[in-house]
Amino acid sequence: MSAGSSCKNCKRVLEHVASLLTFRVLESTVGARLRIASVAMAAGISRNFNIYTPEELKAFAEKLVGAPLYMEHVTANAAVGKCTKANYDSVSKQVLYEAEIYDPAIAEKIRDGLIQHECGGGLFGY
Repeated sequence: MSAGSSCKNCKRVLEHVASLLTFRVLESTVGARLRIASVAMAAGISRNFNIYTPEELKAFAEKLVGAPLYMEHVTANAAVGKCTKANYDSVSKQVLYEAEIYDPAIAEKIRDGLIQHECGGGLFGY
């Protein structure tokens, strides 16, 4: 095809890419477990090119409750909390979750604003 020409039978593909790792603090009372909420996954193509359908995410949300939460690499030593609630939102096509942070050092860094998102390697082990 020459430059400037168009293809009558071509389809334009649009991909939605978003950062799913930022979270919001639900409760940060000192002495109580820190509670956070965020998006675990969204329908579409992931950053590692896996395709997730809404049906898969709906089933996944049920399995997420009780899973360990990781801030960096998925190893037992890196677990800092666990998922307490998860659901699939059909409007946004995302799995939303709430989690409690058990690691006091991580909770303090979140309260102080030093950590504002989960970091690489994955969020949950399930």
